[in-house]
Amino acid sequence: MTRLQNLQHPSAGTTLMSEWLTGTAERSRTAADALLHEWAAAQAPAGRLAQHVFLSLDGTGLFFYAQWTSDEEHLAWARARRSEVVSRVDALVPGIERPGLIRTRLARSVVHDARRPAGLFTVRTVNRPAGRRAS
Repeated sequence: MTRLQNLQHPSAGTTLMSEWLTGTAERSRTAADALLHEWAAAQAPAGRLAQHVFLSLDGTGLFFYAQWTSDEEHLAWARARRSEVVSRVDALVPGIERPGLIRTRLARSVVHDARRPAGLFTVRTVNRPAGRRAS
């Protein structure tokens, strides 16, 4: 298990969240393992501060949380590398649905005990109209 990076990273200019719907726990694990392999095999982009993937509790998908120094750094990487990474995952797990990418910035947070790591990470999602997919 890897420790979740600081959610209040001072260099984070943007935070990205997205969901991949795979349908089953086996497909989720295969997609997560393939993506982790891709991240480990490539040199990390200079603008990426943190990248995490979480398996859903019901096994039907993945949740991604990443911090980048700026939207521009992420978009430059996405134009140059995202397609090849995602296509290799899609070859192993075809038919993944990607409802979309959410760009945000930390609005507020609370640190109850600065000496111990947080034990809970909560994300609120909004239902999107059917048919909207991320590219």
